[in-house]
Amino acid sequence: MAIDCVNVTLSPEECYLARFLADERDKHDKRHAVPERLVATWRDPDGLRVSAMGAEIAAAKWLALNPDMNTDPTRILKYDLLYCGMRIDVKCPNSERISIPAHVGDWCDIYLAVPGRLPMFRIVGWILAKEARSPRFWNETAPSPCWQIAFADLRPPADLIRLYAH
Repeated sequence: MAIDCVNVTLSPEECYLARFLADERDKHDKRHAVPERLVATWRDPDGLRVSAMGAEIAAAKWLALNPDMNTDPTRILKYDLLYCGMRIDVKCPNSERISIPAHVGDWCDIYLAVPGRLPMFRIVGWILAKEARSPRFWNETAPSPCWQIAFADLRPPADLIRLYAH
């Protein structure tokens, strides 16, 4: 299925915010001795989680929400955005699929794929968490077993707004 992506360009101020939040979360990890094996999965080649933070800000901008400005990645909330009562986990993949670790619980209702790098991001599509965590998408052969959902298996971005906006 071809998906109609939505392009989102962050302003210079939004790019600054993404860099600032990524840097603050990186500092938090160092202060609290978060294991390197976990931190490495969040980092860009430049050592910061800039792309992931940019994706969250891009998704918030698209949905007309305020981005999560919390700099503590161990916060109780395990999702990135709350949209019309739906908890959204924004994924910023560097391939044509999103990956969901095996240890993930019922922390969110929707996974939203937002690949890109500052300042350009694409809202590619979304999937309900209960659908994403089905045996169909389980990948035992990945470096760490996980659910992997190809972009082609995602719902179009416009459907998220059409189905859930009140």
